[in-house]
Amino acid sequence: MSDVNRQRFLSLAWKLLFAFLAVALVSIGTVAIISGQSTAREVRGFVLHGEQSTYAVLLKELEAYYQDHGDWEGVQTILPGSGQRGQSGQGQGAEGGRTIMLADASGEILFGPSGRQGSTLSLVERSNALSIEVGNEVVGYLTPIGLGFSNSETQLFQDLQRAFWVASLIASVVALLLGLLFVKGMLRPVNELTNAARALAGGELSRRVEIRTNDEVGELSMAFNQMAEHLELSEERRRETTADIAHELRNPLAVMKARLEAIIDGVHPLDVDSIEPILEQSELLNHLVEDLRTLDQADAGQLSLDRSRTDLGLLVQKIVETYRPEAQTVGITLIADIPPEPSINGIVDTTRFEQILGNLITNALRHTPEGGEVTLRLRKDSQRSKIVLEVIDSGEGIPAQDLERVFERLYRVDPSRSRQVGGSGLGLAITRKLVEAHDGLIYAKNRSEGGAIFRIELPG
Repeated sequence: MSDVNRQRFLSLAWKLLFAFLAVALVSIGTVAIISGQSTAREVRGFVLHGEQSTYAVLLKELEAYYQDHGDWEGVQTILPGSGQRGQSGQGQGAEGGRTIMLADASGEILFGPSGRQGSTLSLVERSNALSIEVGNEVVGYLTPIGLGFSNSETQLFQDLQRAFWVASLIASVVALLLGLLFVKGMLRPVNELTNAARALAGGELSRRVEIRTNDEVGELSMAFNQMAEHLELSEERRRETTADIAHELRNPLAVMKARLEAIIDGVHPLDVDSIEPILEQSELLNHLVEDLRTLDQADAGQLSLDRSRTDLGLLVQKIVETYRPEAQTVGITLIADIPPEPSINGIVDTTRFEQILGNLITNALRHTPEGGEVTLRLRKDSQRSKIVLEVIDSGEGIPAQDLERVFERLYRVDPSRSRQVGGSGLGLAITRKLVEAHDGLIYAKNRSEGGAIFRIELPG
């Protein structure tokens, strides 16, 4: 058998079809055996019922004998085949030329074929026996044995068997046809999923499958569509990220190249003033590379944290004092809103936490106009066992469509901003990763009076 034929033979469709057909054949075979036995038993019972009229005279004689004698002593004298009624051969009676047995009420055989006398009737023999009753009490059993079928009875039994096997054959064919339709219908969505998966593996990320049912196959189709959608979205974001990184690298590299060419061409002298812009651009590149490295570590689960129990109020006050001169330079008031008592303690990595708040303060200062305020508010939510830290600014706020995307990598609410003005676009992405590494949650929302709020929730 070739590999192709073997693969077809072992396909799911054939397996299901063979399983369906096997179940049908086993069921029909079981019914055939049971029905055949039942039919034979019923025909035998019918024949036995007919035999009752044949043995009616003998039954009455036996009942009268027992009623007269009170037992079966000497009953052989009135039985056919006993030698007393002119018959030859023990147990061979004139009643149709068939063998008979007589047993008492307990089933012990009193008269019958050689070797059976003194033994007990079997359950089958007793069920086929004719009861001998005196005063509504069973006193013995008359059992015709060797009970065969006449030609007409045999023909009836054969006709019944033949009709049943024809019906079984028709039922098997119908079961096979229904099985083909069932397997075809059931495997149709599976084949569609297979083709769609191959297309997806080939790069056709927009491929989807139709959800036809609400069963397990339907759930699988839904899961496939969700996976394909996520892959397509991830691919789009990967391309955007690659393009954004290339753009971020291109600008400082272009500045450095232009400055170096100007120095080489003699346009600018080789002095500190000419070299300083090159150093600034190299620092921007180094900062971008470090940000990307931090995100890569976070994605790989390799971001190390040195956590300890820390007074978050003191830590927030320290960070505010660090950034206050920068805020005053641009005319913005930086405020620390910290409850005086009791102290709010959290299990954090102080260095990484300073990086979190530093990114949020820098972002808030960048989007707050001169004369505005940036507030760091620390609270303890005892009901939810959470520590809540908010960075609130009085700037222009965040467009509603961008609230869910501000934490994406290299995403800027205002795409026209340059790196020098708008940052690398990685600060908030790094902030979210660091908060999540602290088992926390961060999200953004707008203030009703204007400005944005970045809210951090940490385990309390």
